[in-house]
Amino acid sequence: MTATVPKPDAHSALLLRVDDVAELLDISPRQVWRMADAGSFPRPIRIGAKLKRWPRSAVENWLAEQTAAANRRR
Repeated sequence: MTATVPKPDAHSALLLRVDDVAELLDISPRQVWRMADAGSFPRPIRIGAKLKRWPRSAVENWLAEQTAAANRRR
């Protein structure tokens, strides 16, 4: 019997594609890029010549900061 390693999903991957980030934030992939270009969201890291990914930790930290800021405004 051969053990199989489950494929990581968007909720457990260490590096996220723009589609994964957009799904987590419930926005469009284009909006993710707009926010990153405007400096209001972390920029992705470059892996190779064209591949770009967001570290899951960077997205989670950004979400925590946004939540804390929203709670302070209340």
